[in-house]
Amino acid sequence: MPGIPLMKIQKLKRRSKVRYGILKRLRTILKELFQKKVPAFKIVFIYALVGGLWIVLSDKLLDISVKDKALYTQIAIFKGWIYVIGTALMLYSLISRHMAQIQRSKEELVKSEEKYRLVIENTTDGLWDWDIKSDQLVISKKWRMKIGYKRSKILGAGSFWKEVVHPDDYEQVSMHMKDYLSGKIDSYRIEFRAKGKDGKTIWFLGCGQAVWDEDGNPIRMLGTHTDITKRKITELTLQKTMDENKRLLNEAIEYDKLKTEFFTNLSHEFRTPLNVILGTIQLMDIYQKKGELLDKGNKISKYVHMMKQNCYRLVRLVNNLIDITRIDTGFLELQLRNHNIVSIVEQITLSVADFVENKGVSLEFDTDTEEKFIACDADKIERVILNLLSNAVKYTEKGGSIKVHLCDKGDTINISISDTGIGIPEDKKEVIFERFRQVNTSLTRECEGSGIGLCLVKSLVEMHKGKIRVNSSLGMGSEFIIELPAEKLPDEFDSSVSNVEKAYVERIRVEFSDIYPNT
Repeated sequence: MPGIPLMKIQKLKRRSKVRYGILKRLRTILKELFQKKVPAFKIVFIYALVGGLWIVLSDKLLDISVKDKALYTQIAIFKGWIYVIGTALMLYSLISRHMAQIQRSKEELVKSEEKYRLVIENTTDGLWDWDIKSDQLVISKKWRMKIGYKRSKILGAGSFWKEVVHPDDYEQVSMHMKDYLSGKIDSYRIEFRAKGKDGKTIWFLGCGQAVWDEDGNPIRMLGTHTDITKRKITELTLQKTMDENKRLLNEAIEYDKLKTEFFTNLSHEFRTPLNVILGTIQLMDIYQKKGELLDKGNKISKYVHMMKQNCYRLVRLVNNLIDITRIDTGFLELQLRNHNIVSIVEQITLSVADFVENKGVSLEFDTDTEEKFIACDADKIERVILNLLSNAVKYTEKGGSIKVHLCDKGDTINISISDTGIGIPEDKKEVIFERFRQVNTSLTRECEGSGIGLCLVKSLVEMHKGKIRVNSSLGMGSEFIIELPAEKLPDEFDSSVSNVEKAYVERIRVEFSDIYPNT
């Protein structure tokens, strides 16, 4: 630029930049003020600074430039009004912004509360919010619907939990909550049952997180209750199935063990009489070869008796095996007729009297009625009575006694067979009626037996719709009580038992075959 020194041009540029910078900063301040980004104390500070400068500078300017007092007064008044108006505008701006902030805070709070309420009300889990200080509990709509509770806000959380939680789980839930709030455990997470609105039990998974103050005291707790009923039912069903499978496995193992013991015992039961029979035959064969058979007449008679008794043992064992198999397969049927049960039991008892007395044991029969006709299978009742008498003789020492008592109870007939024998331990009373089970399973026991006699007895009694039980103490003897229904066949004549009396002797020999005579 011709005619203007370079130095002056540079000064003008610097002044222009300074003025532009001041105007730019002022525009930024006004923009921030308009957009309400500047804090209130900054606005007040700036206003005070600007106002102070305005007053000082304007007064100086007026003193220098205005000499007329009237004009000076007017300008001073006008200047004051400008300051008042500026102050009013500033206060209006501050108050307006503050009110707007309050309004926005209220709206945001309402929105936040609405969102919180919507979350609480519509969540699939049961949300709850517990103000510990005021003891006020807020629960979600979903949970209220499940447990049939109407109010969303409850005062007194303790009474609410006690009302809702299942009585069997309340103490556990309460202690878990106390341990968590006291800091004994790190988290609150527990499964419990609750009473549903329809009376059914609902399983919940309860989780929660507490808020503590500066002193470490819990002031609030929020959490969820998730319905886990389906999962719990599945777990319990699986657990029940596992327990049942475990039980069946244990039973199978035990049954397999019993079968092994039974077949071991059974082989012994077969082998013993066969060895006796074979040994006797071999001895008689030796006598025959030596020509001494006729000279050994007394011994031969004894040997024949031994062979017959052991043959009876084999017949008894085979009969029991066949009968128990027929019962299992459903092929054993009762031949029911109206028999005088008193006569049957009495004749069976009297028929074994000689055998029992030869063992040095007394036998007594007693009844409170002379005649009672009931529908029964006489042969099966005979098997039952003979088996029980055989056991009584087998386990009663010389000098003991056996009593058979029949009692008419009106609707039932009770037959009791008691002895003064060795008795049965308390833990074996039910075992003796199980198949293949005996009180003493060792092969060195004093008395013979396969372990299916009492099981067969029980089955035959139950086929008559009756019951059998035992009263016994170890060393004090035993009492077997049979309870039969006193029912008659309506279209059947009362039958005499004389047609089976002839078979008693042979059957007694079979049933008592495992009891050897005293030597």
